[in-house]
This record gives sequence, structure tokens and C-alpha cells, in this order.
Amino acid sequence: MNFVNGQVYFRCRERIWSEELCRDTAPQTRNPLEWGTNYIALARQGMDEMEYLLEPYDFLFSALEEFQKRHITLDGDALNAMSGFLQRVADAGKTGMIEGLPVKLLPVAMIFWNRADNPALSSDVRRRSEFPSWSWAGWRAPSFWDFWKEIEITEGEDEILDWLSGANWISWSVSRPGSEPEVIHDPSTIRHQFDMNDEGNANTEGKLKTMGAREEIHQRPRAFDHIPWAARDPVAVPSNIPYTLLTFQTVVIRMAIAAPAPDSGSYCQLSILDSTGSICGEVVPDFLPKFEATRSHAGADTTSDADIDEELHAGERTHSPFPKDSLFEFLVLAERHHKPNLNAAAPGDDDYDDAFVNLVEKVFYWVFMVEYLREKAVYERRGIGHVLKASVLDGRTFAPGPEWREIVLG
Repeated sequence: MNFVNGQVYFRCRERIWSEELCRDTAPQTRNPLEWGTNYIALARQGMDEMEYLLEPYDFLFSALEEFQKRHITLDGDALNAMSGFLQRVADAGKTGMIEGLPVKLLPVAMIFWNRADNPALSSDVRRRSEFPSWSWAGWRAPSFWDFWKEIEITEGEDEILDWLSGANWISWSVSRPGSEPEVIHDPSTIRHQFDMNDEGNANTEGKLKTMGAREEIHQRPRAFDHIPWAARDPVAVPSNIPYTLLTFQTVVIRMAIAAPAPDSGSYCQLSILDSTGSICGEVVPDFLPKFEATRSHAGADTTSDADIDEELHAGERTHSPFPKDSLFEFLVLAERHHKPNLNAAAPGDDDYDDAFVNLVEKVFYWVFMVEYLREKAVYERRGIGHVLKASVLDGRTFAPGPEWREIVLG
């Protein structure tokens, strides 16, 4: 029950009843749009009934999207304000929580945008310094889990497990102040975690799938066999950072970014350019760049690596965090399994095609755009995007080229 503006209204999982509305006395005349079921309430009900494996996470991401629209007074209260939701999800999903994200679905949970379609809703995106950049808690921003929305939770259990075990290679470890790094998410054992019963034992089928996943992950990095390791000193994990750090190994690439193409229809989907000047992906930045007379990226770019390096360093001496067409580092996270068929025609229509509706594109990698903070000795996320696999595997990146690195992500 809510008391606002001199009136009272009661909200349940199905209806909103207000003393000011005459329709309350005539329920049969209710407008279905006005009285539509609240989506978060539906997700919560689904989680409580637990008919499907993924329902706790559907509830979580729906609730987080609503929460991130709020402007809380104290940044440090971000996790506390959601603690009740997080605990319910942890219990229902039998998962640990790390900085507000579920451990079982960590690679999925980190793929969120900090930009709304309406720029007015994202005008003051900023970091919450008490929390890591890889979590929603680290941002005061309207966050969106669009990748998750491509998954049909009633039928997508195998789909998401296939992605977690078949499209990922990173073994994620956490490092907390005063403790050694600890592995919390390993793609080779994730099926085992989901297949465990209430007694903590995995069924035979789950064990076999786990063995297969281990072999598949052993094979997958061979696509990166030709990519060298960076010649750097062993990574030291900072001890003076108050939140959890992620430590892991992956491929790092250096690419240019450019203003959205004129026909993109988006103010925040920036183009990623490879070393030939060709568009090879998109990124949604957490902080919007300020582009000045952006050079065309239709066709090859004749600017040399040295020229762009100088441009980048010149930009670092200005107040603008993103000079035009700057070079930025990207962490390669996983294969992107994208369904371009969300608006496909319904069955029975002339242009309906089962092959098209079930199509999943696998030609991109998910990437974090990152910035290395020397004073903290950690990387921080600066955007989420995707880049063509071919650009990475064929070496169409800027110097020093693709390379494996040990990463500490704050």
C-alpha cells in the first residue's frame, strides 16, 4: 500500500487499485494497458514457483534495470539497497554473489549497457568508486541486459549452458584485500554446477557433459595459438583497493573508435575500426566521447599507427577522455552468439522461415573497452561491444597486435 499526493493506492502482482479511479468499482471496464501485469512481479512469481532453471536470473536482471534508473543519495548504498533481492536470487539459483552479480552466470551478467536509447536518460553516467567497473554497482547509470533478453528462459537452459561452456575460455578468479586469488567461475565445470542436485551431487549426464566441455575448452584456444604472450613482469594484485578484483588471462587487442555512422540511428553505438580503417564492430561506451570532425570510416584509412598514437597521446593531455578516432584497448571476453531474428514474423506468415528464426550468428567476439589506470595498477571497463573474429585472428589490429595478457580488472 502506498500513500502519495494525498491519495492511497494498493499494488499487487496483478493490479493497481487507486481510490481516485472510478474504474475500481467497474473492473470489467479496465484498460488492459493501464492495468497490465508488472513484469518484475511476474519474474518474481516465476522465481518463487521455480518452474525453470533460469527464472531467478530473469527476476534479477529485471529488478536491476529498474533499480539502476534510480539516483540513490549515497553511492556506497548501491549493494545494500539491493541486498534483499540479491539474497533471494542467490538462494533460488543456488549461486554465490560477487559484487551484485551471480557467480554461475558471471560471463552473462557482465554484459550490460550503461546507455539508454534516449540520451536524456543517460546524461550523467558516472563511476561509483566504491565498487568495481565490471559490476552494475560500479556505475550510476541506466543499465540494460539486452543479451539476456535474447534467451527464452522457458526453453533456453541448454542454450545458456552451451554458451557458458562452449563459447567461453576465461577462468575467472577473484582477489579480495588480504587474500589470494580464488577461481569462482570455470567454463569447463559450469555444467557440473548447474547439474548438481540438492544433495550436491551431479547426475551421470551432467558429468559426461562436463568432461566434454573440458575437452572443448582445451581445443578452443588453438585459434589463438599464433597470438603471443605480452613480455611483461608478473602481475601484482593491488592490496589497497576496497572492492573485489577479477584476475584472468585473455587476448587483448588495440582498435580505433569512431563516431556512429550517419545511418546507425544511435547516438551511443560507436564504430570500432581495424588497422585498415574498416568497421569491424560496435561498442557502447560508458563515457561518451567528444568527436571533432570525425574522419570518414567508409573504406580504408591512410592514417599510420604512429599518427594515431600521437593523436591518442595528444588527447590524453586534454580534458576530453576520448579524443576523436582514438585507439583503445579491448579485452576479448567470449564468442558472441547473437540472434538477429527477434522481430521475425510469426509462424504461419508467408515470410516465416524456421531456418532463419533459429539462426544464431557466431562471427563476433564480445569485448570490454578498457582503460589502464597506472595509479591503481588495474584495468577498468569503459564500454561493452563486439568485434569481428576475423579482425582478431587475422591480426588486423593496431600495434602491438593481439597478445595474451594477465589482467587485473577493477
